[in-house]
Amino acid sequence: MESIRKEIVKLYNIFAVKHLQKSENELAKYYLDLCEKFPCNDVECHLITKNNYSCYYSNVGQYRNAKNIMGEIVKLNLTKKSSEIIKDQNESQKSPSEDDCNYSYLANDFSNLCALSNKVKNVR
Repeated sequence: MESIRKEIVKLYNIFAVKHLQKSENELAKYYLDLCEKFPCNDVECHLITKNNYSCYYSNVGQYRNAKNIMGEIVKLNLTKKSSEIIKDQNESQKSPSEDDCNYSYLANDFSNLCALSNKVKNVR
């Protein structure tokens, strides 16, 4: 049952992104709200939904809300990456090398957060 919920959330997120790309913001929000109604225990689905909500709020000019959500995403990704490193260390008893850690998504999150921070400053 959990895998079905996960697939439904992925599908709704795809629909949301398609509508965000066309600036059909109300339809995008409709699908994002549906994602919230089908909670699943998948961190990736949760992060994708949060990211899409941030895009939605940015599209409708609510930059502070978009920035707050992006801040949540950064915290969740940092926590997730930290737990992965600890798990890897416990399993292999070796320290992670730079090759073992892919931080590009964290860099993208911080870049998005900075851009939204600038938008919030410019709106004032």
